[in-house]
Amino acid sequence: MNLIQLLGVKSKETLGGRYKLIQPLGQGGFGHTFLATDLHLPDHPTCVIKQLKPHLQDAESLTTARRLFETEARVLYQLGEHSQIPRLLAHFEDGQEFYLAQELIEGESLSTLIQPGQPWSEARVRQLLIEMMTPLAFVHGQGVIHRDLKPSNLIHRRADGHMVLIDFGAVKQVSERRENGEVTRTISIGTQGYMPNEQLAGNPWFSSDIYAAGMICLQALTGTRPHLLQRDPRTSEVLWQSPDLDISDAFQAVLARMVRYDYRDRYPTATEVLTDLRSLPAMASEPIATGAVSGLPTQMAAPAKPSNSPGITPASDQGHIETVSISAPTQTLPIEKLQAVTRSLQDATQATVEALPTLLNSRQSRWSILGLSIVAVVALGLVRNGQTSANLTSQPEAAPTVAVAPAEATPASEAESPQTAEGSPSVDSEPGSAAVEPATPGATAVPTAAPTAAPKTPTKVAAPAQPAAQPVAQPSLDELFAKASDLRDRNHYKEALQVYDQLVERNPDKVEAHWGRCYSLNQLQNYGQAVEACELALAIAPDNIQALWSKGYALEQQGQPQAALVLYDQTLEIDPSYTEAWNNRGGIMLQQQRFQDALTAYDRALELDPNFAEAWSNRGAALWGLRRFDAAIASIEKAIELQPDYPEAQALRTQIRQKLGR
Repeated sequence: MNLIQLLGVKSKETLGGRYKLIQPLGQGGFGHTFLATDLHLPDHPTCVIKQLKPHLQDAESLTTARRLFETEARVLYQLGEHSQIPRLLAHFEDGQEFYLAQELIEGESLSTLIQPGQPWSEARVRQLLIEMMTPLAFVHGQGVIHRDLKPSNLIHRRADGHMVLIDFGAVKQVSERRENGEVTRTISIGTQGYMPNEQLAGNPWFSSDIYAAGMICLQALTGTRPHLLQRDPRTSEVLWQSPDLDISDAFQAVLARMVRYDYRDRYPTATEVLTDLRSLPAMASEPIATGAVSGLPTQMAAPAKPSNSPGITPASDQGHIETVSISAPTQTLPIEKLQAVTRSLQDATQATVEALPTLLNSRQSRWSILGLSIVAVVALGLVRNGQTSANLTSQPEAAPTVAVAPAEATPASEAESPQTAEGSPSVDSEPGSAAVEPATPGATAVPTAAPTAAPKTPTKVAAPAQPAAQPVAQPSLDELFAKASDLRDRNHYKEALQVYDQLVERNPDKVEAHWGRCYSLNQLQNYGQAVEACELALAIAPDNIQALWSKGYALEQQGQPQAALVLYDQTLEIDPSYTEAWNNRGGIMLQQQRFQDALTAYDRALELDPNFAEAWSNRGAALWGLRRFDAAIASIEKAIELQPDYPEAQALRTQIRQKLGR
């Protein structure tokens, strides 16, 4: 029997009818990795095959695992668009086992470059951190948490010297059941030393990846493995700073923030780390690999040793091994089988929920999709938008972060308040996934004078038979504003933008014209120019709440939720009665899995507008995240009562009932 057979792969000529296994590369608690050739392509190129073994016991669980595997594969295809993440070439099932075929990265594992007792220079560590944060910022922008960042999951690519981030996603059995139906343990994906406390407890955040990257940097900087670094017995903070370290104060501050014990004290995402890194004083760069790269032409430098137990991770970072956190038994719910199926590739609630309804061109479509995703995250125990596989306990749900667009206000009629919400572009969803398009910030309608007829100009008659051409009267500013508002209300954003451009040209000091440009550009998903337009408006009127709010939306779409939150809060500081800003704030809290804070924001919005159906529906999603299931249903039913033709709220209620078996 050969080694491949010993590792549990069926002895056959090919997998999936096309992949011939060459040699094993590594093994973890839930599957194996192999080098293979693709027999269907010319020259039979090599690739990496990851075998995923969910250890399922019944047909129902296998069906669910199959569906989640498809969901996960869609995310992997999307992540592979980044140049520092391997492309997913194919995914398939063979003999009730799941397989991923991924691009082969030729290079050397970072674990072979970082050697004990051989500390790196600051310049080299800074370069490494930039190389890690660049793909990770893209990953976080997709609403995904990696959850197992460690040296062996970073490959120094031989072709161009860039670091490549590997090991995304695996269908895993995330819980076990006793015969009496109680959940007895939850698998927490990660590796000791690089995994922060909240992730060990089954509640990863985006900042959990930041912690892992910080520990990798400390390992390189000090030459000491993370689990050997001392910790403060009182605060549990890592004690790594030393006068002997040759490191600048500025870079030391960046690393210190990355590895804080409390996830709320760390950088929220990789984007913020990159921002601070770019602001550091320049220094001569050093290559990450100082010598010749000699690695196996695979995604792992050497085969990883199998774990002694399917769940316990040794301190070494070799191979992908899972750790187990024991939780108190919890009452079984009808959806518990779903929990026992998998670890979904980091729950991005930006998408991938089974049978999500098609989004409509109405404001209700925006946050409802988030609510549906929250339900799937909580019910299935997934971890995409960055959040966690967890038991259905009475504890708050781990952050089902969602890369969802904040809802912005709908332009009201000229006679209405400028603080109502605007509709979002229509988005189609497929069964099993929903690609959530950004909802655009709505802006208040600009108060203008009622449109008037263009003044008639007297005509000069040159001769009885040949009247002179009538000069066309230039429309007044009020008429242009009315035209722009009308075009905007009818979703003709390109035409509205052209009119706002005319307004800016004729009166560059008119704040409403700049804001109108910002709003239209947001609707056209040109967020960079939208930010610039809003900044021009704010240069004229720093406290203009529409411009603050719309700029916040544009920043959020650019993957800067914290910056957006600052602007939403600034809007509310100026006008605490801005209902839509409270709703948007709640959305960011949902993304960050701060469900109690989200609930507070939605409650405030509903105090201001008890008939705000969207806020009632979103509130239901927050309550679901807090495990207050009955209250969640009641809140969503209130939304439907206020607006019976609210399909997203109806779909959300249906999914919740299905997950609860009602």
